[in-house]
Amino acid sequence: MTKQNQQGKIAKSRQSTLVVDGDLPPERLVLETPRLVLRPFTPDDEDIAFEVLSSPDVMRYVSDAMTAHEVSEHMPDATRRGAGGRIGIWCAQIRETGEKIGDGVLTPIPIEGEDTDWSQVVPDA
Repeated sequence: MTKQNQQGKIAKSRQSTLVVDGDLPPERLVLETPRLVLRPFTPDDEDIAFEVLSSPDVMRYVSDAMTAHEVSEHMPDATRRGAGGRIGIWCAQIRETGEKIGDGVLTPIPIEGEDTDWSQVVPDA
């Protein structure tokens, strides 16, 4: 098989795994390592969001620490941007116990926008 035919087969197999509506099923969004589970934020993660976002030590280089009310108002944006496989805010948990230990963020700023501003992610987008 020629290299071009191999590349065509790979591209075709990738296309067949794409989800038509653009959203990935929840089970495809979980990343696991031997020690951690990373998954998109859900409304149930307001507890760890508050723990992280209200801490002046954690937020020192990001922004001001948030109040409980501010975290509650922030959660719809935090969960919407990571849903369906889009880049967003992820909850980090200890795999063995399920304990939430923090978050990770892969998202352009600001998160309030309806869609990703790809010019912030991909040069010349």
